[in-house]
Amino acid sequence: MRLMEMPVSMRHWTSREVMMDLDLEPKPKPVITVGEDLSDMSVGELAERIEALRAEITRCEDAMKAKDAARLAADAVFGKPAG
Repeated sequence: MRLMEMPVSMRHWTSREVMMDLDLEPKPKPVITVGEDLSDMSVGELAERIEALRAEITRCEDAMKAKDAARLAADAVFGKPAG
């Protein structure tokens, strides 16, 4: 019986198969820390950082709009709170 024909439970993984399996796993998103030292970052890394920060700003703005819409809907049903 050839290696690839064996049931997975019966065969040992080759290093190439392990590497291929690792390539399929999603890579973790880089952690962005506000105020982090930027001097060691390449231009490409800085561009990726800007893109990620812009996406996060858009996500925050969308969340704010959703919360405002929910508050306005609640105000329409229950009336605006005093204050």
